[in-house]
Amino acid sequence: PQLDFQAVFPKEAFNSSLFPNGGNIRGSLKAAFLPEEGLVRFYLNVSNVPTVGGAFSYHIHVNPVPSDGNCTKTLGHLDPFSEGEAVPCNTAIPEKCQVGDLSGKHGPISVAPIFQATYDDRFIFTSQDIGAYFRNRSIVIHQNNKARITCANLFETDESDTQSEYPQIPSLPTPPLVTVLPPTSRSSGSLTLGKSIFSSVIEGQTSTVAIIVAIIMLLA
Repeated sequence: PQLDFQAVFPKEAFNSSLFPNGGNIRGSLKAAFLPEEGLVRFYLNVSNVPTVGGAFSYHIHVNPVPSDGNCTKTLGHLDPFSEGEAVPCNTAIPEKCQVGDLSGKHGPISVAPIFQATYDDRFIFTSQDIGAYFRNRSIVIHQNNKARITCANLFETDESDTQSEYPQIPSLPTPPLVTVLPPTSRSSGSLTLGKSIFSSVIEGQTSTVAIIVAIIMLLA
């Protein structure tokens, strides 16, 4: 079955420097898991984008936003394959990008009153046992100096607490990251094969053997 996720940005920005009179980037990031195609389709729709400070990068971060709305507590980008940020993401080879670097793989938010984008990503997963799993994580939007402007939690659409500014999902802990060797000590062939094995995992059918094989190939 198709699973739908979304993150709705709060009314007020975490970093008010671009909104001296209050307010925030408005809108949401929605995602649909398409199991037959083995991918996640994202729909980004935002407005009230600042006219300065862009282009604006945005990423899936490791931790969810806490109830106090502190975006720094979301920690770093979702990066289960330890790609790091030393080498900028190249859209031509998205398998070498950080899993959570959505703007690196698909383009940043442009300086415009309204910005919309739709794209497919094969390196994000909805299987809870995978380090690239993104439910109960967060989306953070940055200005061009990397300052965090705003953030919002990702949740399944039927889980949303519409009365809360930062919906929480206490029933599910943030899944652990998969620890692998640094990219400098891994061959691109092992990396591609390992990610390929991960991308074959279907929701609800995660195989422990497949995960072990993937990790072995990544460490080879």
